[in-house]
Amino acid sequence: MIEYSIADGRNKFTQLVHLAETDKAIGLTRRGKPVAVLLSIDEYERLSAGKKYNSFYEAIMAWREEYIDDQWEAIPDEVFDNIRAESSGREENPWE
Repeated sequence: MIEYSIADGRNKFTQLVHLAETDKAIGLTRRGKPVAVLLSIDEYERLSAGKKYNSFYEAIMAWREEYIDDQWEAIPDEVFDNIRAESSGREENPWE
């Protein structure tokens, strides 16, 4: 993120808006501390879209509808790619 003081931001406002339109977040500071962020409207709408589901149950049910049909066929293997760590886990007794 690019940072500007509020005073610099005031003097370069048009330039900062153009930067924000190109999907660069602009941080505004007051006395060196971050106080605000200038974003493009697309990024703002993406971030403020809100939750898609009201509960974990709704999210799971939507996932099941997407990946499992009415006959409860097997879930495609690619859904689980890169989910499990490759390590074998911790040692049985690390204190020995």
